[in-house]
Amino acid sequence: MLAFWSGAVLAWFHLAGRVVHLHRSELGLDESKVESERAPEPFSRDPEALWNEVSRRGGSEAMHADLARHLDGSGDRERRLQHARQHISALLLAFEKPEAALQRTSRMLQIDRGFTLNDTDTMFALVWAASRHNPRELCAHLADNYLARFPNSVKCNEVRLLACEALAEEPSGRRAMAEHWFRQLMTADLADLQRERLAALAKRYL
Repeated sequence: MLAFWSGAVLAWFHLAGRVVHLHRSELGLDESKVESERAPEPFSRDPEALWNEVSRRGGSEAMHADLARHLDGSGDRERRLQHARQHISALLLAFEKPEAALQRTSRMLQIDRGFTLNDTDTMFALVWAASRHNPRELCAHLADNYLARFPNSVKCNEVRLLACEALAEEPSGRRAMAEHWFRQLMTADLADLQRERLAALAKRYL
């Protein structure tokens, strides 16, 4: 009896497997279709056509990277900066690659020391990423640029605080700037958690 039931179970699974295999396309299990869906879409390698496509509709990570390579060799400063703002925003938000975004930002800062992104939310995300992933000098530089570009932003105090935290451990070329921001924060209207973070920095700055 045990042998009979074991054989019956094995036969049932074999039959079910055959049915699934024969109807794999209808069930969405066709591997060839899965692979074709994952394959990247082809795009124009012509720099001007690629520029127009990415500028109008955005693009994939590969499209942005290819356009950046073209522009880096073109000598067109304004177009490089314009694309970089879009590329860095995509790396941060769409592709979730903050370190790649920061590397691209560092290159743009060599072209324009006052480089910023176009809106406060994305620029803040870039400052935050720098405070977590990159050398403290970059965080301070981006914080300085943020405050200069968006002086009335409600996130200015958080930007100052992030930079002070990033520069607290070791001396740097921007230490004096961080000390200035720390003094500003001491008299600023902060949330309770921000005030606690500021108090934790007191020994470093006082």
